[in-house]
Amino acid sequence: MRGRVALGLLVAAGGCGGRADSPATPVIPVVPDGPARVVSVVVAPANVSLGQDQEQPLTATVRQVGGLPELVIWRSSNPRAATVNAQGVVRSGCAGSSIITALSVADTTRTAQATILVGAVLLPQIQIGQVNVAGAAARLDRLKGMVGVVLNTLLLNTTCDGMTEAFELLVVRQSGDPAETVVATHAGASPGGPLTMSFDTSPLANGDYRIQARRRMTDGRIVVAQNSVAVTIAN
Repeated sequence: MRGRVALGLLVAAGGCGGRADSPATPVIPVVPDGPARVVSVVVAPANVSLGQDQEQPLTATVRQVGGLPELVIWRSSNPRAATVNAQGVVRSGCAGSSIITALSVADTTRTAQATILVGAVLLPQIQIGQVNVAGAAARLDRLKGMVGVVLNTLLLNTTCDGMTEAFELLVVRQSGDPAETVVATHAGASPGGPLTMSFDTSPLANGDYRIQARRRMTDGRIVVAQNSVAVTIAN
Protein backbone atom coordinates (compact mmCIF):
# COMPACT_ATOMS: atom_id res chain seq x y z
CA MET A 1 0.00 0.00 0.00
CA ARG A 2 1.44 3.42 -0.99
CA GLY A 3 1.37 6.01 1.78
CA ARG A 4 3.11 8.85 3.50
CA VAL A 5 5.89 7.87 5.89
CA ALA A 6 6.20 9.64 9.26
CA LEU A 7 9.54 9.38 11.04
CA GLY A 8 9.99 9.39 14.79
CA LEU A 9 12.53 8.40 17.40
CA LEU A 10 12.06 5.81 20.07
CA VAL A 11 14.44 6.52 23.00
CA ALA A 12 14.83 4.17 25.95
CA ALA A 13 15.37 6.02 29.19
CA GLY A 14 18.49 4.85 31.03
CA GLY A 15 20.22 5.29 34.36
CA CYS A 16 21.63 8.39 36.03
CA GLY A 17 21.85 11.55 33.97
CA GLY A 18 19.31 10.25 31.45
CA ARG A 19 21.94 8.28 29.54
CA ALA A 20 20.40 6.22 26.74
CA ASP A 21 21.07 2.52 27.02
CA SER A 22 20.56 2.00 23.24
CA PRO A 23 20.64 4.15 20.15
CA ALA A 24 17.48 5.84 18.92
CA THR A 25 15.25 3.56 16.81
CA PRO A 26 13.14 5.15 14.04
CA VAL A 27 9.40 4.40 14.07
CA ILE A 28 7.78 4.37 10.61
CA PRO A 29 3.98 4.36 10.79
CA VAL A 30 2.14 4.01 7.44
CA VAL A 31 -0.49 6.66 6.77
CA PRO A 32 -3.06 5.86 4.04
CA ASP A 33 -2.46 7.75 0.82
CA GLY A 34 -5.61 9.84 0.44
CA PRO A 35 -9.01 9.40 2.10
CA ALA A 36 -10.54 6.05 3.08
CA ARG A 37 -12.18 4.43 0.10
CA VAL A 38 -13.50 1.20 -1.44
CA VAL A 39 -11.12 -0.02 -4.13
CA SER A 40 -13.19 -2.84 -5.66
CA VAL A 41 -15.87 -5.48 -5.19
CA VAL A 42 -15.60 -8.99 -6.62
CA VAL A 43 -18.37 -11.64 -6.67
CA ALA A 44 -17.70 -15.35 -7.10
CA PRO A 45 -18.78 -17.41 -8.88
CA ALA A 46 -19.61 -14.92 -11.63
CA ASN A 47 -21.67 -17.29 -13.79
CA VAL A 48 -24.06 -19.91 -12.45
CA SER A 49 -26.51 -22.28 -14.15
CA LEU A 50 -29.29 -23.79 -12.02
CA GLY A 51 -32.42 -25.84 -12.38
CA GLN A 52 -35.63 -24.72 -10.79
CA ASP A 53 -35.80 -24.56 -6.98
CA GLN A 54 -32.05 -24.85 -6.36
CA GLU A 55 -29.64 -22.81 -4.21
CA GLN A 56 -26.18 -21.37 -4.83
CA PRO A 57 -24.17 -19.29 -2.32
CA LEU A 58 -22.25 -16.30 -3.69
CA THR A 59 -19.24 -14.65 -2.07
CA ALA A 60 -18.50 -10.94 -2.25
CA THR A 61 -14.97 -9.68 -1.54
CA VAL A 62 -14.57 -5.95 -0.80
CA ARG A 63 -11.10 -4.36 -1.10
CA GLN A 64 -10.85 -1.10 0.81
CA VAL A 65 -8.40 1.23 2.51
CA GLY A 66 -8.89 3.24 5.67
CA GLY A 67 -10.85 0.69 7.71
CA LEU A 68 -14.17 0.97 5.88
CA PRO A 69 -16.80 -1.77 6.42
CA GLU A 70 -16.55 -4.68 4.00
CA LEU A 71 -20.30 -5.35 3.90
CA VAL A 72 -22.46 -5.55 0.77
CA ILE A 73 -26.11 -5.27 -0.17
CA TRP A 74 -27.44 -7.97 -2.49
CA ARG A 75 -30.00 -7.31 -5.25
CA SER A 76 -31.65 -9.38 -8.00
CA SER A 77 -32.66 -7.93 -11.36
CA ASN A 78 -35.31 -10.62 -11.88
CA PRO A 79 -36.70 -12.18 -8.69
CA ARG A 80 -39.00 -14.42 -10.75
CA ALA A 81 -35.91 -16.26 -12.03
CA ALA A 82 -33.72 -15.94 -8.93
CA THR A 83 -33.82 -14.29 -5.53
CA VAL A 84 -30.91 -13.57 -3.20
CA ASN A 85 -30.91 -13.17 0.58
CA ALA A 86 -28.78 -10.96 2.82
CA GLN A 87 -26.13 -13.69 3.08
CA GLY A 88 -25.71 -13.91 -0.71
CA VAL A 89 -27.52 -17.24 -1.13
CA VAL A 90 -29.30 -17.40 -4.49
CA ARG A 91 -32.55 -19.35 -4.83
CA SER A 92 -33.67 -20.18 -8.37
CA GLY A 93 -37.28 -19.88 -9.43
CA CYS A 94 -38.70 -20.01 -12.94
CA ALA A 95 -36.82 -20.44 -16.19
CA GLY A 96 -34.95 -17.31 -17.23
CA SER A 97 -31.99 -15.25 -16.10
CA SER A 98 -31.16 -12.75 -13.38
CA ILE A 99 -28.25 -10.44 -12.63
CA ILE A 100 -27.29 -10.60 -8.97
CA THR A 101 -25.52 -7.41 -7.85
CA ALA A 102 -23.43 -6.86 -4.72
CA LEU A 103 -23.17 -3.19 -3.70
CA SER A 104 -20.60 -1.99 -1.18
CA VAL A 105 -22.30 -0.53 1.89
CA ALA A 106 -19.51 2.01 2.24
CA ASP A 107 -19.71 3.10 -1.41
CA THR A 108 -22.71 1.92 -3.42
CA THR A 109 -21.03 3.00 -6.66
CA ARG A 110 -18.67 0.07 -6.17
CA THR A 111 -20.46 -3.07 -7.33
CA ALA A 112 -19.93 -6.52 -8.79
CA GLN A 113 -22.32 -8.88 -10.52
CA ALA A 114 -23.05 -12.55 -11.12
CA THR A 115 -25.23 -13.92 -13.91
CA ILE A 116 -27.72 -16.63 -12.94
CA LEU A 117 -29.28 -18.80 -15.65
CA VAL A 118 -32.27 -20.96 -14.69
CA GLY A 119 -33.07 -23.78 -17.09
CA ALA A 120 -36.55 -24.55 -18.33
CA VAL A 121 -38.39 -27.59 -17.03
CA LEU A 122 -40.77 -29.31 -19.41
CA LEU A 123 -44.39 -29.28 -18.38
CA PRO A 124 -45.26 -32.47 -16.51
CA GLN A 125 -46.68 -34.93 -18.97
CA ILE A 126 -49.81 -37.03 -18.67
CA GLN A 127 -50.15 -40.69 -19.52
CA ILE A 128 -53.14 -42.87 -20.20
CA GLY A 129 -53.27 -45.78 -17.81
CA GLN A 130 -55.86 -48.51 -17.40
CA VAL A 131 -59.16 -48.52 -19.27
CA ASN A 132 -61.99 -49.86 -17.10
CA VAL A 133 -65.55 -50.99 -17.48
CA ALA A 134 -67.57 -51.34 -14.28
CA GLY A 135 -64.37 -50.92 -12.25
CA ALA A 136 -62.51 -53.80 -13.90
CA ALA A 137 -59.98 -53.85 -16.72
CA ALA A 138 -61.86 -53.65 -19.99
CA ARG A 139 -61.45 -55.76 -23.12
CA LEU A 140 -59.99 -53.20 -25.47
CA ASP A 141 -61.15 -55.16 -28.53
CA ARG A 142 -64.78 -55.12 -27.40
CA LEU A 143 -65.51 -51.87 -25.63
CA LYS A 144 -69.06 -50.84 -24.87
CA GLY A 145 -71.19 -48.93 -22.39
CA MET A 146 -69.66 -46.59 -19.84
CA VAL A 147 -65.87 -46.60 -19.87
CA GLY A 148 -63.47 -45.18 -17.29
CA VAL A 149 -60.00 -44.07 -18.39
CA VAL A 150 -57.30 -43.50 -15.77
CA LEU A 151 -54.91 -40.61 -16.48
CA ASN A 152 -51.63 -40.42 -14.59
CA THR A 153 -51.03 -36.71 -13.91
CA LEU A 154 -48.53 -34.57 -12.09
CA LEU A 155 -48.97 -31.31 -10.23
CA LEU A 156 -47.60 -28.24 -11.95
CA ASN A 157 -45.48 -25.52 -10.42
CA THR A 158 -48.24 -22.99 -11.00
CA THR A 159 -45.96 -20.02 -10.32
CA CYS A 160 -43.77 -20.94 -13.28
CA ASP A 161 -45.79 -23.25 -15.48
CA GLY A 162 -49.18 -21.59 -15.33
CA MET A 163 -52.54 -23.07 -14.49
CA THR A 164 -54.41 -26.02 -15.92
CA GLU A 165 -57.68 -25.02 -17.52
CA ALA A 166 -58.96 -28.54 -18.18
CA PHE A 167 -58.13 -32.15 -19.00
CA GLU A 168 -59.80 -33.55 -22.11
CA LEU A 169 -60.39 -37.14 -23.12
CA LEU A 170 -60.97 -37.72 -26.81
CA VAL A 171 -61.35 -40.52 -29.31
CA VAL A 172 -60.13 -40.56 -32.91
CA ARG A 173 -61.69 -42.88 -35.51
CA GLN A 174 -59.06 -45.04 -37.18
CA SER A 175 -60.88 -45.27 -40.51
CA GLY A 176 -63.27 -43.03 -42.37
CA ASP A 177 -63.64 -39.61 -40.76
CA PRO A 178 -60.44 -39.02 -38.71
CA ALA A 179 -61.93 -36.11 -36.76
CA GLU A 180 -61.37 -36.26 -33.05
CA THR A 181 -64.29 -36.26 -30.64
CA VAL A 182 -63.95 -34.91 -27.11
CA VAL A 183 -65.85 -37.40 -24.96
CA ALA A 184 -65.02 -36.13 -21.45
CA THR A 185 -63.69 -32.99 -19.78
CA HIS A 186 -62.31 -32.41 -16.30
CA ALA A 187 -62.08 -28.72 -15.45
CA GLY A 188 -59.48 -27.29 -13.11
CA ALA A 189 -56.14 -28.29 -11.70
CA SER A 190 -54.51 -31.68 -11.69
CA PRO A 191 -55.05 -33.78 -8.55
CA GLY A 192 -51.38 -34.69 -8.68
CA GLY A 193 -52.09 -38.39 -9.15
CA PRO A 194 -54.50 -40.71 -10.97
CA LEU A 195 -57.48 -38.96 -12.53
CA THR A 196 -60.32 -41.14 -13.83
CA MET A 197 -62.41 -39.72 -16.66
CA SER A 198 -65.51 -41.57 -17.87
CA PHE A 199 -67.37 -41.52 -21.16
CA ASP A 200 -70.25 -43.33 -22.81
CA THR A 201 -69.48 -45.28 -25.96
CA SER A 202 -73.15 -45.51 -26.99
CA PRO A 203 -73.23 -42.33 -29.15
CA LEU A 204 -70.17 -43.51 -31.09
CA ALA A 205 -70.33 -45.68 -34.18
CA ASN A 206 -68.82 -49.13 -33.85
CA GLY A 207 -65.27 -49.40 -35.11
CA ASP A 208 -61.64 -48.93 -34.29
CA TYR A 209 -60.54 -45.85 -32.32
CA ARG A 210 -57.62 -44.46 -30.42
CA ILE A 211 -58.22 -42.94 -26.99
CA GLN A 212 -56.14 -39.82 -26.44
CA ALA A 213 -55.85 -37.20 -23.70
CA ARG A 214 -54.54 -33.67 -23.36
CA ARG A 215 -54.12 -30.90 -20.82
CA ARG A 216 -55.22 -27.39 -21.77
CA MET A 217 -53.41 -24.53 -20.05
CA THR A 218 -54.92 -21.15 -19.24
CA ASP A 219 -52.27 -19.44 -21.40
CA GLY A 220 -53.32 -21.44 -24.45
CA ARG A 221 -50.63 -24.14 -24.39
CA ILE A 222 -51.67 -27.76 -24.85
CA VAL A 223 -49.86 -30.77 -23.39
CA VAL A 224 -50.72 -34.00 -25.21
CA ALA A 225 -50.54 -37.34 -23.41
CA GLN A 226 -47.38 -39.31 -24.08
CA ASN A 227 -49.37 -42.32 -25.24
CA SER A 228 -52.69 -43.35 -26.71
CA VAL A 229 -54.72 -46.56 -26.46
CA ALA A 230 -56.16 -48.47 -29.39
CA VAL A 231 -59.68 -49.81 -28.76
CA THR A 232 -62.57 -51.29 -30.69
CA ILE A 233 -66.03 -50.05 -29.82
CA ALA A 234 -68.63 -52.79 -30.22
CA ASN A 235 -71.96 -51.70 -28.73
